[in-house]
Amino acid sequence: MHLLVSSVMILVIVTAIEKTYGFLNTSLLYILSGVGGNLFAVSTLSASLDIYIGTSIPTTGLFASVLSYFLLNWVALERIGPLREYLLCILIMILCLCILLPGGS
Repeated sequence: MHLLVSSVMILVIVTAIEKTYGFLNTSLLYILSGVGGNLFAVSTLSASLDIYIGTSIPTTGLFASVLSYFLLNWVALERIGPLREYLLCILIMILCLCILLPGGS
């Protein structure tokens, strides 16, 4: 289940970000999300210096960037009408799934 959720998030989120910001910016954001997520995990979640690998950490960073984009540009997204509320509900449902589903370790 963890693999399915990660794959769907990558398919949906990364393709949307890449269409908007281009390959280079998306790659940079993905790498920085992975490095930042690992630094956060090491500094707060574990006593040992574990290194976390996989797509979950950078994908969560990309998801957070999309969610923050929606929240910061809520008024500007008014022109797409009720679609913005629909997309925000989808993002919140994905967030709830990520929180409720057990990790893949």
